[in-house]
Amino acid sequence: MRHLPPPTSLVLCQSTSQPVTYFGQPAPQPPMNVPIPSPSASVVGDPRMAKLVHAHRVGMIAMETMGSRNLDDNRSYAKFSQNPAYAEDVRWLFTVATRLGGVFTQSFCEVAARSVASPFVLFSLAVESAKVFHWQMPSISYHSQAVIHPVRPQLTTGAPNVRTMLLQNGF
Repeated sequence: MRHLPPPTSLVLCQSTSQPVTYFGQPAPQPPMNVPIPSPSASVVGDPRMAKLVHAHRVGMIAMETMGSRNLDDNRSYAKFSQNPAYAEDVRWLFTVATRLGGVFTQSFCEVAARSVASPFVLFSLAVESAKVFHWQMPSISYHSQAVIHPVRPQLTTGAPNVRTMLLQNGF
Protein backbone atom coordinates (compact mmCIF):
# COMPACT_ATOMS: atom_id res chain seq x y z
CA MET A 1 0.00 0.00 0.00
CA ARG A 2 1.44 3.35 -1.00
CA HIS A 3 1.01 6.50 1.04
CA LEU A 4 -0.15 9.75 -0.42
CA PRO A 5 2.24 12.70 -0.27
CA PRO A 6 1.81 14.87 2.82
CA PRO A 7 -0.82 17.59 2.62
CA THR A 8 0.38 20.97 1.40
CA SER A 9 -0.95 22.73 4.47
CA LEU A 10 -1.07 21.29 7.95
CA VAL A 11 -2.65 22.71 11.06
CA LEU A 12 -1.51 21.82 14.54
CA CYS A 13 -4.22 20.64 16.89
CA GLN A 14 -4.01 22.51 20.15
CA SER A 15 -6.45 21.68 22.92
CA THR A 16 -7.30 23.88 25.85
CA SER A 17 -7.93 20.95 28.18
CA GLN A 18 -5.47 19.32 30.56
CA PRO A 19 -2.18 18.08 29.14
CA VAL A 20 -2.43 14.60 27.68
CA THR A 21 -0.15 11.89 29.04
CA TYR A 22 1.07 9.25 26.64
CA PHE A 23 1.85 5.83 28.08
CA GLY A 24 2.02 7.15 31.63
CA GLN A 25 4.37 10.01 30.79
CA PRO A 26 3.45 13.64 30.09
CA ALA A 27 3.66 14.74 26.50
CA PRO A 28 6.93 16.50 25.69
CA GLN A 29 6.61 20.26 25.82
CA PRO A 30 8.49 22.57 23.46
CA PRO A 31 11.37 24.57 24.96
CA MET A 32 10.45 27.91 26.50
CA ASN A 33 12.43 30.00 23.99
CA VAL A 34 10.63 28.49 20.97
CA PRO A 35 7.38 30.24 20.06
CA ILE A 36 4.35 27.96 20.09
CA PRO A 37 2.37 28.24 16.85
CA SER A 38 -1.25 29.25 17.05
CA PRO A 39 -3.90 26.65 16.17
CA SER A 40 -4.51 28.30 12.82
CA ALA A 41 -0.83 28.49 11.87
CA SER A 42 0.26 26.55 8.83
CA VAL A 43 3.30 24.36 9.41
CA VAL A 44 4.44 24.20 5.79
CA GLY A 45 7.37 26.55 6.42
CA ASP A 46 8.34 25.02 9.77
CA PRO A 47 11.34 22.69 9.27
CA ARG A 48 10.65 20.87 12.56
CA MET A 49 7.17 19.92 11.41
CA ALA A 50 8.48 18.89 8.01
CA LYS A 51 10.90 16.53 9.78
CA LEU A 52 8.02 15.12 11.83
CA VAL A 53 5.97 14.56 8.66
CA HIS A 54 8.89 12.73 7.05
CA ALA A 55 9.49 10.68 10.21
CA HIS A 56 5.79 9.76 10.23
CA ARG A 57 5.89 8.71 6.57
CA VAL A 58 9.00 6.55 7.01
CA GLY A 59 7.65 5.05 10.24
CA MET A 60 4.36 4.13 8.58
CA ILE A 61 6.19 2.36 5.76
CA ALA A 62 8.33 0.52 8.32
CA MET A 63 5.25 -0.50 10.30
CA GLU A 64 3.56 -1.85 7.16
CA THR A 65 6.72 -3.81 6.37
CA MET A 66 6.74 -5.17 9.91
CA GLY A 67 3.11 -6.25 9.51
CA SER A 68 3.83 -8.21 6.35
CA ARG A 69 6.82 -9.82 8.06
CA ASN A 70 4.65 -10.85 11.04
CA LEU A 71 2.45 -12.92 8.73
CA ASP A 72 5.42 -15.17 7.92
CA ASP A 73 6.53 -15.55 11.55
CA ASN A 74 5.12 -18.72 13.13
CA ARG A 75 6.59 -18.14 16.59
CA SER A 76 3.63 -17.31 18.82
CA TYR A 77 5.90 -16.06 21.62
CA ALA A 78 7.23 -13.41 19.23
CA LYS A 79 3.79 -12.45 17.95
CA PHE A 80 1.99 -12.17 21.26
CA SER A 81 4.74 -10.93 23.56
CA GLN A 82 3.77 -8.41 26.21
CA ASN A 83 6.84 -6.28 25.45
CA PRO A 84 7.95 -6.99 21.88
CA ALA A 85 11.13 -5.42 20.53
CA TYR A 86 9.18 -2.95 18.38
CA ALA A 87 6.87 -1.66 21.15
CA GLU A 88 8.85 1.49 21.97
CA ASP A 89 9.22 2.39 18.30
CA VAL A 90 5.47 2.05 17.73
CA ARG A 91 4.74 4.18 20.79
CA TRP A 92 7.19 6.84 19.60
CA LEU A 93 5.55 6.87 16.17
CA PHE A 94 2.19 7.30 17.93
CA THR A 95 3.46 10.41 19.72
CA VAL A 96 4.75 11.79 16.39
CA ALA A 97 1.33 11.18 14.82
CA THR A 98 -0.48 12.91 17.69
CA ARG A 99 1.79 15.94 17.43
CA LEU A 100 0.97 16.21 13.73
CA GLY A 101 -2.80 16.07 14.24
CA GLY A 102 -5.91 14.00 13.85
CA VAL A 103 -5.50 12.84 10.25
CA PHE A 104 -2.01 11.51 10.94
CA THR A 105 -3.17 9.85 14.17
CA GLN A 106 -6.08 8.20 12.40
CA SER A 107 -3.85 6.84 9.62
CA PHE A 108 -1.40 5.59 12.27
CA CYS A 109 -4.19 3.75 14.09
CA GLU A 110 -5.37 2.10 10.87
CA VAL A 111 -1.89 0.85 9.97
CA ALA A 112 -1.14 -0.22 13.55
CA ALA A 113 -4.34 -2.27 13.66
CA ARG A 114 -3.17 -4.16 10.56
CA SER A 115 0.51 -4.45 11.46
CA VAL A 116 0.97 -4.85 15.22
CA ALA A 117 0.57 -8.47 16.36
CA SER A 118 0.92 -8.00 20.12
CA PRO A 119 -2.49 -7.61 21.79
CA PHE A 120 -0.81 -5.82 24.70
CA VAL A 121 0.65 -3.12 22.46
CA LEU A 122 -2.65 -2.80 20.58
CA PHE A 123 -4.55 -2.36 23.84
CA SER A 124 -2.18 0.35 25.08
CA LEU A 125 -2.51 2.12 21.71
CA ALA A 126 -6.31 1.89 21.94
CA VAL A 127 -6.29 3.44 25.41
CA GLU A 128 -3.95 6.23 24.37
CA SER A 129 -5.83 6.96 21.15
CA ALA A 130 -9.03 7.19 23.19
CA LYS A 131 -7.35 9.99 25.17
CA VAL A 132 -6.33 11.75 21.97
CA PHE A 133 -9.72 11.50 20.31
CA HIS A 134 -11.55 12.16 23.59
CA TRP A 135 -13.60 9.02 23.25
CA GLN A 136 -15.12 7.29 26.21
CA MET A 137 -14.63 3.56 26.09
CA PRO A 138 -18.05 2.01 26.69
CA SER A 139 -18.37 -0.30 29.63
CA ILE A 140 -20.52 -3.16 28.46
CA SER A 141 -21.48 -5.72 31.04
CA TYR A 142 -22.04 -9.37 30.28
CA HIS A 143 -25.83 -8.96 30.50
CA SER A 144 -26.00 -6.07 28.06
CA GLN A 145 -23.91 -8.06 25.58
CA ALA A 146 -26.39 -10.92 25.80
CA VAL A 147 -29.23 -8.52 25.04
CA ILE A 148 -27.42 -6.81 22.17
CA HIS A 149 -26.06 -10.00 20.59
CA PRO A 150 -28.20 -13.00 21.55
CA VAL A 151 -26.67 -16.35 20.72
CA ARG A 152 -28.69 -18.18 18.11
CA PRO A 153 -28.74 -21.98 18.29
CA GLN A 154 -27.86 -22.39 14.60
CA LEU A 155 -24.58 -20.52 15.16
CA THR A 156 -23.30 -22.84 17.89
CA THR A 157 -22.85 -25.71 15.42
CA GLY A 158 -19.94 -23.85 13.79
CA ALA A 159 -17.85 -23.63 16.99
CA PRO A 160 -15.91 -26.88 16.37
CA ASN A 161 -15.10 -25.65 12.84
CA VAL A 162 -13.71 -22.38 14.21
CA ARG A 163 -11.64 -24.26 16.79
CA THR A 164 -10.22 -26.53 14.09
CA MET A 165 -9.37 -23.57 11.88
CA LEU A 166 -7.60 -21.77 14.74
CA LEU A 167 -5.58 -24.88 15.59
CA GLN A 168 -4.57 -25.33 11.95
CA ASN A 169 -3.31 -21.74 11.79
CA GLY A 170 -1.23 -22.07 14.96
CA PHE A 171 -3.39 -20.17 17.43
